[in-house]
Amino acid sequence: MPFEDESRKLSWLNWWSGERLESGYHEVEAPLDVMPIFVREGKGIPHTESVENSRELPDRLYIKKNAGREEDLDVRVPLYHDDGSSKDFARGNYFYGVFHVQANEKTPGLEVKHRGYEPFWEEVEVL
Repeated sequence: MPFEDESRKLSWLNWWSGERLESGYHEVEAPLDVMPIFVREGKGIPHTESVENSRELPDRLYIKKNAGREEDLDVRVPLYHDDGSSKDFARGNYFYGVFHVQANEKTPGLEVKHRGYEPFWEEVEVL
């Protein structure tokens, strides 16, 4: 059995409800108008509010994280962004960064490796 060792089990965070599920088989509600999304332990998902087009850039970036059962587990979240309309990314005009969210902190440390342009957001909020 792949998950016999309890120490190897992961938790998954339900994006919508915040419910934490341990590795294994689960039945969850999945209405047709709601995409089931789960965040793996030790990972996160960067997102923004909805925008009308790729040229509209929001001021705030959100990071939904799942530190899991480990109180001291740091979370690393990669983010890639380009202009969404040209092929300038081939010339290095894009943003690539890695957010390092330290355990139990709402303010992320940010390790950034990027070329081309600065981040579009003014604030980062960890959820």
